[in-house]
Amino acid sequence: MQRRIWIIIWLFLAVTTVLAQQPTPMERAAKAAAERRWRDVIAITDPLVKRQPRDIQVLLARSVAFIELQRYPEARSASATARAQQPDIPQAWSVHAESLLRMNEHDSALLVLDEARRRFPSRPEFAMRLAQTLMTLKRFEEAIDPLEDQAFRRPGDVQVIVMLAMCYRTIGRLQEAADLYAQAVDQRPNDARLLTTLGDVHQDLQQWDEAIDRYRAALAADPGSAATYKTLAAALGARSRHREAVDVMRPYVARYPDDADGWYNFGSALDLAGKSDSAIKALRQAIKLRPNFSEAYFNLGLALDHAGFSEDAVVALRRCAVMNSILAPRAYNAIGISYRSQGRVDDALAAHRQAIALDDTVAMLHTELANTLFAAMRLDECLAYLMSQRERFSTDDNITAGIGRVYIRTGRKQEAMAIIEQLHTSSPALADELRTMMK
Repeated sequence: MQRRIWIIIWLFLAVTTVLAQQPTPMERAAKAAAERRWRDVIAITDPLVKRQPRDIQVLLARSVAFIELQRYPEARSASATARAQQPDIPQAWSVHAESLLRMNEHDSALLVLDEARRRFPSRPEFAMRLAQTLMTLKRFEEAIDPLEDQAFRRPGDVQVIVMLAMCYRTIGRLQEAADLYAQAVDQRPNDARLLTTLGDVHQDLQQWDEAIDRYRAALAADPGSAATYKTLAAALGARSRHREAVDVMRPYVARYPDDADGWYNFGSALDLAGKSDSAIKALRQAIKLRPNFSEAYFNLGLALDHAGFSEDAVVALRRCAVMNSILAPRAYNAIGISYRSQGRVDDALAAHRQAIALDDTVAMLHTELANTLFAAMRLDECLAYLMSQRERFSTDDNITAGIGRVYIRTGRKQEAMAIIEQLHTSSPALADELRTMMK
């Protein structure tokens, strides 16, 4: 009898030990989730949710699994129940908001995230997810409030600083954006992407020298950044520092010899630096790499004209006009300027009129036609043409200056002085040019 009792006790203990070693359903569900076996998570928790329909852990596990399986309505329902049952558990709010976002119910998700960030002020994920969602929806001004709150709570957090700077830049608060990006760069001085972005904001502000300094720092941090070479060269060009732009692009094309855009930028900088022969070679290399490169044909035409190869220039510009309807008006205008420099007035005027026929809304095209008439000393025609365009382009100072030039050349000094006074505020450089003509 005693032996039988001991056997029964031993069996009881053995069974109890085995049962104790068996993982619980939620442990099995957690293991399945860790292995991304989402259907198993649902299968394991199905009986649990029937017995305990309001168990927060079960509901959250099922919500996540439903999201991963793209069963979003079920995820929304389960997470809404979890949030209602345990409103003080942050995860319930996170999962519910995520399910709403996956269903593109953005306004409802934003309300959940906004309430959650106020309920859990020490949990930054709600404010950050709210801001990210608003930015994705291009509601940048609304994203500023949660980001400024996070900037106050977490001063120096680079992610917050950068996101806030992006919002400021997008809505036009450029100086504030620049100041914030500068703070981020102070913390990450070798982050090439941040340096480049700060340079871009300086460009937006037309702070060219500051932009150039940031781009140079970005290249020092990451010499392999192809885009930064081109952006730096463009910024240098904007400051008419064309020789420096050439020095930037020369090592670029050596590093990336198969990049047509690189040769195009190199050739354009060479031409502006007065090295037209070298520019022609570089631009032809760009075209060799990309035969339909219309922009390269346009700048090749300019470089050929500058080098004295006028007929070849016209051929290249005509090729550009055929290939690119957007560039065609500028190409024909350039042909007109080339013919004008050769004294071929009728051909020049025909090219100008072709440009205007393609796009008569650009004041510059009309100005260049008038300039050709002026160069040919057809002053009455020039004045009549400019006066006919003055009403259409009432704010264009070049049209006004063209009228002033005709007045000066025809001895109408009092009328010319009135034009100079008009330009004195809006375009001092043009006013000075007319004053010089009068001397």
